[in-house]
Amino acid sequence: MPARPYDVYIPSKGIKQMNSLHLTVLGPNMTEVRIGANYVLFSYQTPVAYSNEAGEVFKTDKKWSNTTGKHLSKWIGSRAFKSVPQGEIDKLIK
Repeated sequence: MPARPYDVYIPSKGIKQMNSLHLTVLGPNMTEVRIGANYVLFSYQTPVAYSNEAGEVFKTDKKWSNTTGKHLSKWIGSRAFKSVPQGEIDKLIK
C-alpha cells in the first residue's frame, strides 16, 4: 500500500525569521518542509533542493542515489533550476 500524503503544522518558537514550519510527506522517503514562503525538499533525511520566496528553484550539485534523483525530478518537474553546492542547502536548515 503506498504511503498517503499528510500534513503536519509545527508552530515555531524562538526563531525570528520564521512563523511556522509546514511538513508535507510527498511519498516514501520524500518530504517537503515549508518555512514561511520557502520550501525545502528532503530525500530520506537529507535536504536536496529548495525554492525561495521568488519561486526560484535550486538543487544540489551532489550526486546521491537513484531514488534521490527520482525525488528531485518529481519535485522539480518542468521548472527551471540552478545547481548549487550541497553546503548551501545544508545551511538552510541549520
